[in-house]
Amino acid sequence: MFFSVSGKASAAELFFEPREIDTVINHIEKVEIFLETNGSEDINAFEIKVEYPPKFLKLKDWSDGNSIISLWIKEPKNNNGIFSFQGIVPGGYGDSKKGLLITLYFEGCKEGRAEIKIKDNSQILLNDGFGTKAKAYFSRAVINIKSPEEESPKSKLPLKFTENIPPEPFNPAVSRADEIYGGNYFLIFSTQDKDSGIDYYEISEGEEPFRIAQSPYLLRNQKLNEKVRVRAVDKAGNKRIEIVPAKQIKKAEKKITKSNLVLPALLLLALLVVFVKYLYNKIRKTK
Repeated sequence: MFFSVSGKASAAELFFEPREIDTVINHIEKVEIFLETNGSEDINAFEIKVEYPPKFLKLKDWSDGNSIISLWIKEPKNNNGIFSFQGIVPGGYGDSKKGLLITLYFEGCKEGRAEIKIKDNSQILLNDGFGTKAKAYFSRAVINIKSPEEESPKSKLPLKFTENIPPEPFNPAVSRADEIYGGNYFLIFSTQDKDSGIDYYEISEGEEPFRIAQSPYLLRNQKLNEKVRVRAVDKAGNKRIEIVPAKQIKKAEKKITKSNLVLPALLLLALLVVFVKYLYNKIRKTK
């Protein structure tokens, strides 16, 4: 018992809150996933797979509002009872307080006991520059689903986020690197929404209509002679648009091509994403 408790205390822990929920069919319940390091380890990358029984639960939505993860290597994805995501915390996270990773919204669809767990092949990497796999303890959550005695008119309403605060301001940056898009110009951008979370991004080059996009985004206009608009939309539908004027794009081009001494901070983050992907692949090959 002593060694078991000591081992858990020295490892990072991923856990759910609440750990047990009693609900009824068609009701939506919020489940949050937290990281706690006890201040013993510094974490900066995650590859997480959450398993739940689709027979009993339906994943209605997810949110990264207030998440400690600020860059997604792979956007969260739901597939047949497995919700997976890969993300990084630039600079690492070693706070003794618990840090929120992501919020999941489940709807009970059948009476029974539904267990939610983090799969054993999930990984947490240390912020040591080598992608070392951290010791980690994964806890579980349970949702007990019952049939309602009386059908509530609110129970079948779709999940809605009602906050009215737009995403935080951000500064899209035009960059170029041999490791990304074969040396062509691309746009990097990232922001957060502390309430409902970012839903998606859209980009418009020149007078073109907005289209869904992800960072890093390969610019269609490699001449860099038109403005670029980036629109961040949160899950409540609030929007924030940032504009990169053509003049600023030309200045960015000169800085990148004429000086290798100073790179934009966002470019470093983009390269960090590429590096972490390389580490993940390397770890898989060694298994």
